[in-house]
Amino acid sequence: GGWKVASFNIRMKTQEPDPNDNWDFRKDALLQELVNSQAAIIGLQEVKPEQLAFLKSSLAEHGFSSVGVGRGANGDDEASPIFYKSAEFQLVR
Repeated sequence: GGWKVASFNIRMKTQEPDPNDNWDFRKDALLQELVNSQAAIIGLQEVKPEQLAFLKSSLAEHGFSSVGVGRGANGDDEASPIFYKSAEFQLVR
């Protein structure tokens, strides 16, 4: 029994000299790694708004909901969201 929990620093989106380090190249592999982890709760760090939008949409297809917004005044900028299997957990505020 029990739940698996994962934590992952996804590295914010930047323009790197090596194209393999860029978000557009990494995002699908990251998604597969998160899904394949079979974690029920996933904590992420260094998540910029565009990355958060992608992950929310993509992980929702695998039964995840999330909580957390960016640290900017309007919820923008870097975030540390927590994704959770909505069939197993209920968000209480």
